[in-house]
Amino acid sequence: MEDTMSEVSEKNFAKIVRAPSTSTSSQDRYVGSVDDRKHAKNIFLRLNYYMEKLGGETRGIERIPEDERHDDSFWDTASMWFGANTVIASYALGMLGITTFGLGLRDSMAVIICFTILGALPVAILSTFGPPTGMRQMILTRYWAGSIGARICAFLNAITCIGWSSVNTVAAVNSLHVVNHGGLPQWGGIILIAIVSWIIALFGYKIVHTYERYAWIPNVVVFFVICICLGQDGLSDWGTLSSGPTEAAGVLSFGGTIYGFAAGWGPYASDYTCYKPSNTSRTKVFCLILFWASVGCIVPMMIGAFSAQRILTSQAYADAYNENSTGGLLWMILVENKLHGFGQVCIVVLSLSTIANNIPNLYTFSVSAQAVLPGFEKIPQYIWATIITGASIGVSIPAVTNFSEYLGDFMDMIAYWISFYYGIILGEHLFFRRGYGNYNIEAYDSFVKMPFGISAIFAGCAGCAGAAVGMSQVWYTGPIGAMIGAGGDIGFELSFGFAFVALVLTRWLERWIYPDESYVWDTKNAWWRLGIFNFPSLPTPSWAKHIDVRFWWARRTNQPYPGEGGLVEGPYERGEREFDETDVDVDEALQLDYRGRFGRNRGVEEAI
Repeated sequence: MEDTMSEVSEKNFAKIVRAPSTSTSSQDRYVGSVDDRKHAKNIFLRLNYYMEKLGGETRGIERIPEDERHDDSFWDTASMWFGANTVIASYALGMLGITTFGLGLRDSMAVIICFTILGALPVAILSTFGPPTGMRQMILTRYWAGSIGARICAFLNAITCIGWSSVNTVAAVNSLHVVNHGGLPQWGGIILIAIVSWIIALFGYKIVHTYERYAWIPNVVVFFVICICLGQDGLSDWGTLSSGPTEAAGVLSFGGTIYGFAAGWGPYASDYTCYKPSNTSRTKVFCLILFWASVGCIVPMMIGAFSAQRILTSQAYADAYNENSTGGLLWMILVENKLHGFGQVCIVVLSLSTIANNIPNLYTFSVSAQAVLPGFEKIPQYIWATIITGASIGVSIPAVTNFSEYLGDFMDMIAYWISFYYGIILGEHLFFRRGYGNYNIEAYDSFVKMPFGISAIFAGCAGCAGAAVGMSQVWYTGPIGAMIGAGGDIGFELSFGFAFVALVLTRWLERWIYPDESYVWDTKNAWWRLGIFNFPSLPTPSWAKHIDVRFWWARRTNQPYPGEGGLVEGPYERGEREFDETDVDVDEALQLDYRGRFGRNRGVEEAI
């Protein structure tokens, strides 16, 4: 090995190290010995060496090999989202139904339960893609949106992570500031929480799961104490379930905010299951995440709604909330004439709970940023974690003075883009993939083999149009949203529906004009099909390659053209195939698209 290293220049050494990995050992991903990396001139190699010595993660966005997937704990799967949701941000969000959208306590409870479960559902579904593929969420997005579309989604997700991080930090600082009568300035609290979150997220997947495994325990204790104090006050007025256009507008707007919070984890989902073995039960993953992610949101939000009800029944509570937002209300519930010093300790613990919510944002930002542009994947995860920490501090400081409006508006914007993201995924997976086994896992890092992505980009634009006509915000109300009372927000519903329909109606056309090798088997195996989706007798148009940049890239890199790469394998061993590749009948091969593409009889020579 030392002789080999002496023949490799430092420049080529760095290129080899950064090449996509197909090895099955983390040590094999590097050329040279540990000492070589320790003294390498490439700063990233030296940082990777010290990070591994500290037990941190240095793997990038490449697919996780099977022999490195050692996360077999289902409790870690459940506690990941339970810990991330059982935080002060959930508590503050539950208050908005009463303080911002004018709902009663009963209405708020119903909205919280229904829209939280609706939002947790796609998170649970997308988490099941991690074990069979070993891929990050934004890398999986390439199969649904193409390489270009996935990079757009990765950029949007990176922005989302920054926004989430600042929302969580502001929610915590508003409460932390009231302790010791404002002894800690708000900017100081922002920096403190951001730095602690950064230190934990810096080490990657394993440490993130370890922290979330226990982070919920003190938070649950504090929420239990809050419930006891609320019960002592006896100020709640349950009110009645209202009806009418005004009530509908409030329910839909508050529901969109709740949905944006619960469903916002979807673009993160498989980042936290990709280290699970491929034989992990998808049913268990789905059920655990759906239940515990929902419970982690619903319980703090309900307690927040109960707390906000005090604002309507007590002037002292209303004054405290108007002066110090969430922190002022917590002070009245836990400290004023009640628990005194211990109440302040509870506020500090609850404020620091936001670290559990911030950590996934920092970690997912790291892997999403690596997927935005090809050159970005060379920058290690811990460098990106440092970048988002600085960005979140910069956003949090000005947002801290107008938190309630910032929180509601941000949650709604999150709901819009993730809704068309889910519409694209559902349309592609149900109508064209038709199962987990129809993903060519070897094509994940190939621009040539992935879909062109025009259909998904068009569907995303349609989703934006749906959000525009259905939204109801302070700065803009769409024509459909304006029809609901004084303005009801149905932007996320229309965004999902428009994107879903647009994808289903156009994806078959893209598959015909622009072939790709991200599929494994033909759609004739589907559980449901429309005849118009199959064109077995139509060849790919010759003009298509002139406007498909994948053909240009294939020529430049001396690769087979899209759709001509040969047989592929999926993430599972299937019991039956359409025919044996070692004994192919020529006539049958000319009739069947045995690699999952419409009307392209390519690769027959290889099959013969």
